[in-house]
Amino acid sequence: MKRCVMTVVSDPFVFGAIVMIKSFLNHNPYFDDPIVILWNRENAPLSEHMKAMMNNEIENLEFREVENEHYGNVFRFAEEVAKTPKRLRAAFYILEALRSPYDYVVTLDSDMLVMGDLSVLFERTEPFSVVRAFDAKRGRYLPYFNTGTMVIRRDVAGVVEFEHLADALDVSEIDKSQGRADQAVLNIALRDTPKYWLGERYNYSKRLVESAGQPAWSYLQKKDVRILHFLGEKPWNVKVKESERNYIGLEEIWWQHAFRFLARSTLRKLVRAYIRQTSVLQTATTKRLSKNKLSRKDESAIEASFIEKVF
Repeated sequence: MKRCVMTVVSDPFVFGAIVMIKSFLNHNPYFDDPIVILWNRENAPLSEHMKAMMNNEIENLEFREVENEHYGNVFRFAEEVAKTPKRLRAAFYILEALRSPYDYVVTLDSDMLVMGDLSVLFERTEPFSVVRAFDAKRGRYLPYFNTGTMVIRRDVAGVVEFEHLADALDVSEIDKSQGRADQAVLNIALRDTPKYWLGERYNYSKRLVESAGQPAWSYLQKKDVRILHFLGEKPWNVKVKESERNYIGLEEIWWQHAFRFLARSTLRKLVRAYIRQTSVLQTATTKRLSKNKLSRKDESAIEASFIEKVF
């Protein structure tokens, strides 16, 4: 049986994707099938030097450039009905899983951290397996699924053909709470498809983590979280929203994995990118342009200080 793991990656998500994939392989060393990287020149650009960095870090990657010819109706639905910002177009390319040549596809978002064995995902016999959305504030499950983790077998992959996707999306309005990007499309297109509900541990949103009274790591272990999903602002990016700083404990876990798994050359690039973001954010905050640029010597000193203080 031909199987793969599939994810969408563009340049801003490369560091997250590398950590996600390497954490997956660390906890699932039996997996030696292809990991498919989806990208698009216009909406999800992946530069050659970033591809080279990924290939240097991970074996058995299969880069697949997605063409836009099948996505006209999808984009129209997203932007006219779901009111999806154009900047989120990249997320829709995970729909390639529906027309994959593989018998078995496990899709994972590139902003995830794998924290345990996922072999159960590769043993599912049901055509379509997903995690049901959960309303943390009200403590109840919602009537739609999240698309961060999906298990799609070939018998579902042919259910919604791209040529007929416009028919499935022929609606005038949607429940905005179920998402505005690929999640909105897939919940409508596959609304009549039988679903097997995976446990929430396989797509555990950072927003579900309760910080009171125990360290984040202990909480995740107690919940047996296998996949932690960093929705919202990403660990490898400097925080813009004050509310996102509530998740610093979880982000420390991501950074610990980055320092554990990344090659030294990649790690240096990650830290330097973070430093540059800090400078850009400070500039944007003060609304002033700085003409001073950090030298490599300065960056190295800041990098050393950053590592010492954080880790």
